[in-house]
Amino acid sequence: MFDKVNLHALFIKLMQKNIPFQLLRLLEDIICVCFSCVKWGEIRSTFFSVMYCVRQGSVLAPFLFAIYLDDLSEICTPNCGRFITLYADDILLMTYSVVTTTTTTV
Repeated sequence: MFDKVNLHALFIKLMQKNIPFQLLRLLEDIICVCFSCVKWGEIRSTFFSVMYCVRQGSVLAPFLFAIYLDDLSEICTPNCGRFITLYADDILLMTYSVVTTTTTTV
């Protein structure tokens, strides 16, 4: 799921948490100035820009992903019948039922 993170939304959420500007700038450089290539055997492709992701394997990735999903975890509470379990980039959403059933007595 790290590769599905909308970086603009992530930075908005970081700003809302009052992260210092210098740290935001550093994170922007680390995340947004990202290039990669494809290696097959001993051959490498030309480098290309990676636009939408949080790098897997980065020690920051689980932390940034948790911030990204923080709003979701706040609305999934037992009081409203929705539950969420998060671990790194794994998400489990649960509810009692997708369909509401009604019973009538005659």
